[in-house]
Amino acid sequence: MILADWLGDYADISTSSRLPAWPRGAEMPDGGEFPFHVADDLPQVQYDALRTGDYPMVCYIQGRESTLCLIKQPGMSALIEVGAQSFPG
Repeated sequence: MILADWLGDYADISTSSRLPAWPRGAEMPDGGEFPFHVADDLPQVQYDALRTGDYPMVCYIQGRESTLCLIKQPGMSALIEVGAQSFPG
């Protein structure tokens, strides 16, 4: 069983290049009407490196309010939690 099968139709499988840009000096990435909350222990420099690295990424619904995004870097056995994107409203 692969991760996509487990998550079913509720997962967005893409790459980390789809993460919203995090402008210098801003508190968080510019997610527009869908705020993106970066994982607590992920500094902006590492976030930017993951974003530009274009790594495989899966975002799945973790509750009624957001999706959790995980990234798979080559050579790493664990997935990296990058953050959560809020739903509108």
